[in-house]
Amino acid sequence: MVTLQQTIDQWIKTVPNHNPELATQLRSGISDVNATIVLLQQQLTWEREQRQRAESEVRFLERTTPAIDQPTILEYQRTEAALAKREELLRTVVTNPPTILYALDRDGIFILSEGKGLEAMNLKSGEVVGRSIFDLYKDHPDMLQAAHQVLNGAERELILNLNGITIADYLSIVLQETQAQQERQRAEERLRLFESVVVNGRDSVIITTGDPENPQITYVNAAFIASTGYAPEEVIGKTPRLLQGPKSDRAQLNKVRQALLDQKSIQIELVNYRKNGSEFWVDLNLVPILDDHGALTHYVALQRDITDRKWAEKALIATQARLKYLLSSNPSVIYTCHPNRNRSCTFVSENITQQLGYEVWQYLKESRFWLDRIHPDDLSRVLEHVSQLFEIGQLTCEYRFLHKDGSYRWLRDGMKLLRDQGQPVEIIGSVVDITDRKRAENQIRASLEEKEVLLKEIHHRVKNNLQVISSLLKLQAGYIKDDRILEVFKESQNRVRAMALIHEKLYQSEDLAKSNFAEYIHSLATDLFRSYSVHSRMVKLNLNVKDVRLIIDTAIPCGLIINELISNSLKYAFSAGQTGEINIHFFSETEDCYTLIVQDNGSGFPIDLDFRNTKSLGLQLVCSLTKQLHGTIDLERDRGVAFKITFAEQKQKG
Repeated sequence: MVTLQQTIDQWIKTVPNHNPELATQLRSGISDVNATIVLLQQQLTWEREQRQRAESEVRFLERTTPAIDQPTILEYQRTEAALAKREELLRTVVTNPPTILYALDRDGIFILSEGKGLEAMNLKSGEVVGRSIFDLYKDHPDMLQAAHQVLNGAERELILNLNGITIADYLSIVLQETQAQQERQRAEERLRLFESVVVNGRDSVIITTGDPENPQITYVNAAFIASTGYAPEEVIGKTPRLLQGPKSDRAQLNKVRQALLDQKSIQIELVNYRKNGSEFWVDLNLVPILDDHGALTHYVALQRDITDRKWAEKALIATQARLKYLLSSNPSVIYTCHPNRNRSCTFVSENITQQLGYEVWQYLKESRFWLDRIHPDDLSRVLEHVSQLFEIGQLTCEYRFLHKDGSYRWLRDGMKLLRDQGQPVEIIGSVVDITDRKRAENQIRASLEEKEVLLKEIHHRVKNNLQVISSLLKLQAGYIKDDRILEVFKESQNRVRAMALIHEKLYQSEDLAKSNFAEYIHSLATDLFRSYSVHSRMVKLNLNVKDVRLIIDTAIPCGLIINELISNSLKYAFSAGQTGEINIHFFSETEDCYTLIVQDNGSGFPIDLDFRNTKSLGLQLVCSLTKQLHGTIDLERDRGVAFKITFAEQKQKG
């Protein structure tokens, strides 16, 4: 093979008017190229063998190694970048001399064209890439013949003078061998990366011999040692059966054995045992490895510890079973639905069939299944509640729903809106059949209405009877000439009228249990003023009564007390023609504790008279009725007379 130096010398001799400076540059620049060529040719045979070995190992690891993680990929990319940098350096060395360097593929297509000599041919670097050498040199038969020989594997050198430029075709062989070296280096780098994954990966790796009947372990990685507790020397040469134990699933193991015999891959989950006897679950992937001739050489097993996942699955199954039982036995139907107007269901508990007769799939299949079966009179109210749900987040509504048997059932629906980062994602709710409760409520309401009518009638009749008694007393008084006896009849008549007034107010009230006592006091005082013929301009009545409501058992004795105290003030506090005031205060100090004050600014109460021990029937009634109310009574003599009575409301009897 002719060297580049000989080529340059021949060019100098054959070109009469050559450029001496160009010849010097060629001799200076070619020395590094010659050194590179010699080194590469010396290593060519060794590189080919190493590349074949690397490619074989890469194929082996690619079939058995899990996906490379991100850091490994980055390391691989950095290696690629370093190789590219080295290639660029080599390119700089071989392309600086003023000649044309090129490389061809097996079809004679340019895959590389570099060198300053391209400038003399009015070409740029890489411009002929993709063109055929037979097209470019079609007018030079010697060059075409040399190209045929090079493409057939021969090493051939041809000196061609083309417009003063020397073409050296044997450099294409060198560039192809350089590319082969780069590919070998990349293969070796990938091999190192895959080895790192196998050795340092989190999953256990076990490599065995290819004997399906008695595979023997030849390699285990660090993850296997950490997960099982075995040292490498304790398992190398042993069969993987040492990992089996009492709870190992024989059916699964038979599947593994059959896969070994069939030389097929298999993935199963089974129980293995550590060196200390403790059990752990693994996800096992078993892969047969074949050589280039299809012969079985090894088995590679990748196993991942899934014990935590298995325990979590068991806990989840138990939780689901408990939840299913609670949902099915609960009288409430649990559901979830989309937060839209149709309320299309995404989940319904199975007890919906027992409650309303429909199957679960019917709710999930039809988006408007629920709304279409709400009673038409209740639908607008339900939709209004759903729209309010987006504002308040949680509410309850009651409506009628069509049962599968054609009847309507009352449901109580409690809804709650679930949000994710402020956005509505789902409505969760519980539905309870309250038909029986509604029926009972209607029965109670009807019964209560009947009793209210009856009670009103009773109050009305009692009031009428008391008015009859009052009228009889008045008629009888017309025949009495004795003023003292006439006064007694008059007082009795006022007392009967005070009791009748209570029944009249209850009859007129919407609340039959309690009467409006403020209205009662005003009416009672007005009647007494009229009875004693007292002009309102002479004696003024001042009422300070809060909105107090009393049950009848408290109202009647309290009304009689007020009747007696006002009557006493009208009879004894003011002389004929004297002006004055009667003040009545009635208020609640606590929830069930009341205070009544009847005050006048008249002549006052005799100092030597004890109101608790008097022959006056009126004061005796006041003290007796106060005692009946379990209250207290006090007398104040400043600026007239003031009786203060404090009592608690009596509990409703029955």
